[in-house]
Amino acid sequence: MTGLRNIIQVKYLVVALVLLLLMTACAPRDNSKIKGYGNDGYLGTTNSHPGLPTNPDTYHTYRYDENLIAQTLDGIQEIERYRYRINGGNLHVKIQLADTFKGWEIETIESNVYDQLAYMLPRYKVHVSGHLRHHQK
Repeated sequence: MTGLRNIIQVKYLVVALVLLLLMTACAPRDNSKIKGYGNDGYLGTTNSHPGLPTNPDTYHTYRYDENLIAQTLDGIQEIERYRYRINGGNLHVKIQLADTFKGWEIETIESNVYDQLAYMLPRYKVHVSGHLRHHQK
């Protein structure tokens, strides 16, 4: 009886080992690669500290931000004119629209402007106000 028990235990052990081998053989492989220092002459400090002025990719100036604001607002066709002001961490934008828009359309355009600027310039708290162009009589 003990010989039969040993054979059954060995069979279970073999099945368990085969299942273990199958699970490890079919597991997804981690193809991530280790990144070294960037070739920036500063041993990668521009990659590890993106706010440093030595990093040309992520160091932003007000001129860069102003160009990005103008480019974003120029791409929204419903806006006839705009003004903006940067005050610390706040970006205030006033947009002028044609007088053909209704109230809910103005809110939709303001929301669109807000969404685009907040996405492009996440470091600012964006404030948008819109008004209609009034004809001179």
